[in-house]
Amino acid sequence: MPFVCFSASPQGEVAVPVKVIEVKGNKRVDKNTILFKLETREGEPFSIYKIRRDVKTLYETGFFDDVKVDVEPFEGGVKVTYIVKERPVVTRIRIEGNKHIKTKDIRKELKQFPFNIFNEKILHENIQKIRQLYQSKGYYSVKITPVVKRMGDRVELTYKIKEGKKAVVAKIEFVGNKHFSDRKLKEQMITKEKTLFNTIAVLVKSLMGKPATYYYIKDLLDVDLMKLRQFYKDHGFLRVVIGDPEIKVDKKKGRIYIRIPIEEGARYKVKSVDVKTGKGDPYTREELLKVLRLKPGMYYSAKRMRKDVMTLTDLYGAKGYVNADVRPLIDIDDDNHTVSLVYRIEKGKKYYVGRIEITGNVKTRDKVIRREIPLAEGDLMNTMYLKLAKKRLERTGFFSTVNIETKPAEDLGDNYMNVFVHVEEQPTGSLMMGGGYSSAEAFGVMVNLSEKNLFGTGRSISLNGEFSTKRIDYELSFFDPYFMDKNIAFSLNSYHERYEYDLYDEYTYGFSVSFGKNIWNWYTKAFVGYELRYVSLEDVDSDAPEFIKDEEGGALSSAVTFTITQDTRNSSVMPTEGFYRSLSFKLSGLGGDYAYYKVYLNWENFWPAKMLLRDSVFHARFRFGFVNPLPWGEGRPVFERFYVGGQNTVRGFEEDEAGPEEDGDAIGGTKEVILNLEYMFPLVGSLKGLVFFDTGAAFDNGQMISLGPMRQSVGLGLRFVTPFGPLKVDLAYKLDKRKDESAFKTYFSVGSLF
Repeated sequence: MPFVCFSASPQGEVAVPVKVIEVKGNKRVDKNTILFKLETREGEPFSIYKIRRDVKTLYETGFFDDVKVDVEPFEGGVKVTYIVKERPVVTRIRIEGNKHIKTKDIRKELKQFPFNIFNEKILHENIQKIRQLYQSKGYYSVKITPVVKRMGDRVELTYKIKEGKKAVVAKIEFVGNKHFSDRKLKEQMITKEKTLFNTIAVLVKSLMGKPATYYYIKDLLDVDLMKLRQFYKDHGFLRVVIGDPEIKVDKKKGRIYIRIPIEEGARYKVKSVDVKTGKGDPYTREELLKVLRLKPGMYYSAKRMRKDVMTLTDLYGAKGYVNADVRPLIDIDDDNHTVSLVYRIEKGKKYYVGRIEITGNVKTRDKVIRREIPLAEGDLMNTMYLKLAKKRLERTGFFSTVNIETKPAEDLGDNYMNVFVHVEEQPTGSLMMGGGYSSAEAFGVMVNLSEKNLFGTGRSISLNGEFSTKRIDYELSFFDPYFMDKNIAFSLNSYHERYEYDLYDEYTYGFSVSFGKNIWNWYTKAFVGYELRYVSLEDVDSDAPEFIKDEEGGALSSAVTFTITQDTRNSSVMPTEGFYRSLSFKLSGLGGDYAYYKVYLNWENFWPAKMLLRDSVFHARFRFGFVNPLPWGEGRPVFERFYVGGQNTVRGFEEDEAGPEEDGDAIGGTKEVILNLEYMFPLVGSLKGLVFFDTGAAFDNGQMISLGPMRQSVGLGLRFVTPFGPLKVDLAYKLDKRKDESAFKTYFSVGSLF
């Protein structure tokens, strides 16, 4: 029992200052650590109530067996002395009885005793940690007995473990579920039955640091019951009762059977939805009701209701009401099984942007970050713009993390908030080398040297080369997303290409320049450009078609280009949601030797596939293009023809194998259609697996687009992004293999970042 001893006995509160605070009796606990815990401070008035709280606080640290306080007069005030008696020190910790888990693995889980001072609270925490470790390995009935041996001011501690037998969850069943199948309910749980599929799934999730187990762990099963309860409420079952699970253990077979009783109750519908606002609100009641997802007549969903709260909060945040309070008031009618819902909105104070402060950027210039934030100092605060800024900064690829927060700007006034943007930069330069083997080109090599954030300006430059027995390509590209600090993109490309086709060799030299600007919205851009290209066909085979022979020698193409792109992807490296669309039109005939036009459509979409597997993504890509001569033109140039096949079009085929032929030689097409479907899923860490289906073909002039000539393939792939570089591997199998064609083809690329 703690007590306070006074040399001079003050009555109640003594209106004298505390001159000195001393600590006695401490051996291992630092004096400053003790003083930090105290309310009593030197120079402040003495308070017996603070002293009592100090004594209680010191006991609660677990460091001391006894605490006394001595108060005596000192130089016109008092001197307060805390006299402590430390608990014994732990000199040795033994672990006994463990056979299936190594001692070093158990020690890793144990919490250290601060200052090595014995503490019963930490002792019991460690017992729980050992129990959880064993249960995670299937030893559900493990028992841990602590043995504490005191020897004066020293303690030897032994954890005696009785492991018991290992058991796995063999079956989970539900009783009383009518609206949802057992399978659907099991999908909501962390605890799984041990099956072959679940064994793999649990292994993958554990390697990714995500909870999943086929062992019985009571704490995790309690979480599962909460998840099941929330699942039912998200589907309108407001009075659902998830009972205590019945656990049966077959000790001989090492199996555990879990039975969960459920009383679903009635399913509630939404009777009415209303919005209550205050004076001077920026939106009318009708405008707010239109954006709500939860409508009268629907089954009530707590999940939809939460999303509606976020939607309303975002709408008010877009008008400067950063601290708008949206409270859903729910009136449940148990007789009629209906819910009346009212969102009460208190908009609070309107805020403006104070200072925008950026931290964490070492290489990237401030202006590169600021131009992605659609807010300026003094503007009306807009939380939706801040979310957009975060997304835009992440999409640049310059930063590994982006955090944006707001804090009151007290020095500017009570209606201003400062915006703090903190970024962590990542490598933006890359040296990539890729390789592949094909029967047409044998072994080919690709080398790409690029920098996406040149000198921290946000500009990018790249040098790309491709080399094989048939190909030599060089391309130098430069891109400035904000040309001369204006919202205008500028790109410049120059290239030299040589390719040995079956019927001729093609040499190309050229350059292109384009300017682009956002139109309509933040993710839509329009580009206009010019391209000058010199193409020479040499060593034309005597058996080549006439349209190829007619172009033998060199010719010049002068063309203007028009392109519209839309890009909402959350990443340009490995997107998980959003879309990318582009439509381009090329018009050649303004000078030069050719007169034609070419149209090309590229459409991609990425959808999170959480219903199949968390963090998995479904990706679809469709491409369509055609080239036609202008009325005064003489035909379609050979170099603009479409060649389908290869890693970037239809995998499993040579680069010109999925298209028209003449006398067994590929001649390319004047039209192409390509469809790629991919499902990407997590494996281990940043390693992702991939399954895909590709189909497509090139069609010649006069040939109708149809499914008949379309070639198909399926395959598996790996995608891996690490600090050491990106890795891409694909194995493709032809579904419509023809005579003398190889069935399989492998592609890979690997590189390093700097």
